[in-house]
Amino acid sequence: MSLERDALGLLIDLIQTYSPSGKEKEVASVIRRWLMANSSFDSVEIDSAGNVVARKGTGPYFLLCSHMDTVPGKLPVSFDGGVIRGRGAVDAKASLAAMCVAASHSASDGVDGVMYAAVVGEETNGSGMKMVLSKGLPYVGGVFGEPSGGGIVVGYRGRLGVELEVKGTAAHASSAALGVNAIEIGIGFASRLKDELNALGCTASITVIRGGRAENMIPDRCRVALDVRIPTDVPPDEALKIVQQKDSKGIEVRVSELTPPINVGRTNRVFAAASASVRDAGVQPRALVKVGTSDMNQFYLTTKAPCVAYGPGDASLSHTDQEAVRAADYLRDTKVYSSIIRKVLLP
Repeated sequence: MSLERDALGLLIDLIQTYSPSGKEKEVASVIRRWLMANSSFDSVEIDSAGNVVARKGTGPYFLLCSHMDTVPGKLPVSFDGGVIRGRGAVDAKASLAAMCVAASHSASDGVDGVMYAAVVGEETNGSGMKMVLSKGLPYVGGVFGEPSGGGIVVGYRGRLGVELEVKGTAAHASSAALGVNAIEIGIGFASRLKDELNALGCTASITVIRGGRAENMIPDRCRVALDVRIPTDVPPDEALKIVQQKDSKGIEVRVSELTPPINVGRTNRVFAAASASVRDAGVQPRALVKVGTSDMNQFYLTTKAPCVAYGPGDASLSHTDQEAVRAADYLRDTKVYSSIIRKVLLP
């Protein structure tokens, strides 16, 4: 079976298998079955977190990792005019499938040290990557499958998750002065916090507001969530200090996540291998620092192993209803991944 037919068939199967965060089990089964039928890894397993992990050799490993989960919301799946459309086509099932095929062909060719991980929870709390890292395996480096439009990602912003629990006093809406409106207090507090974080150089967004029990009742409870992205030139402790100093009466401020930003630079063997492989594929390599946060942050902060992110697709289409990837770009990057593996493990 040809590399091209393998890759296209797997990608369409993955996109047709709906897998929002927390519901990756079915797509994990698709990947495991494909690996068992089409690869020569020494081990293929679904771990206790729900990740699919395949390894060739005893390590240290070169990791190819992408995520199985998508944002919620089903989309029609189609393959027409050389374009594949559907939920996850960009973020990140094109990368997930291309890495699976590339790693499998490398393992079948006898390249030792290849490790492929299809992980859960990247769009939420990174639980899949945490499980992979908890094994304490040695790594020579890694590539993370994320849409990069031909660019090579060397840096990601960090993320600070903030949750506000606001207590007010219930009252009949006709006698509003007798109550304390938790929603209004929460929105005002969150807006001031957002302004302070943005002034530091972060990008803070109010993303969730929940509160109220009835239309004619002053709400006595409210929960507000903020998503804060920390650029590589802002110390995470400075953002954390602003959040921790904002606690006030009637409002509990909790930090749900703190992932520092990273910039791995361009003077390492993985970036060199990726640059040469991209150039060989007819694309001028360029280094990028992306505005989001990914599993690459956790990997680099834990292992200090050189790594980059790379993958087919236009990142601006991520999390939208217009997710689509060109088959030609997808097939090109399947070969790019194969080339990177060989340049790192067979220098």
